[in-house]
Amino acid sequence: MDPFGKIIHCDGLEVDAAIRAFHEAQDGDFEGQVSVARGSGLAGRLADLFGFPPAMRDRPMRMTVRGGPEVATWERDFDGHHLRSTLVRRGSVLLERFGPICLFLCLREEEGGALRIDVLGGAFLGLRLPRFVLPRSDSLETGRDGCLHFDISAELPLLGPMIRYVGWLRPADEATPGG
Repeated sequence: MDPFGKIIHCDGLEVDAAIRAFHEAQDGDFEGQVSVARGSGLAGRLADLFGFPPAMRDRPMRMTVRGGPEVATWERDFDGHHLRSTLVRRGSVLLERFGPICLFLCLREEEGGALRIDVLGGAFLGLRLPRFVLPRSDSLETGRDGCLHFDISAELPLLGPMIRYVGWLRPADEATPGG
């Protein structure tokens, strides 16, 4: 179980079985497909600070989850571009670190068993970021056909869209595609 799974369990969130299975997996390996859109201008270039992948369409994605319910590492492989983050649970708040950036996230259930991920706060190099510079996120996980589907995005105030990646994942040992 990763920190997402622990929060889902402890907070009694009613999410789709595919979401629950993904986050309850112990040291899981997943594969699927992803499309990535990068913002234009400065916002898109700042995505490099997080280590986000370049734009791509319908490309293979692999993900490994290692750790446990309090701390886990997610290693995403966007068709050869690697993005690693560390997740730490603090009660019902999730901290996700990408290099010098740490985001404070809140999980909430949505209609139909979806999981919404909201940005509550953040820090850069350990210094709290004021609310007016925090990225806005419209991020959602859903379950369909036994796969975890994700739509993750970040937009920067005054600068516009930074990144959006959309796709699906399923356990690597299941052979049937789920797009």
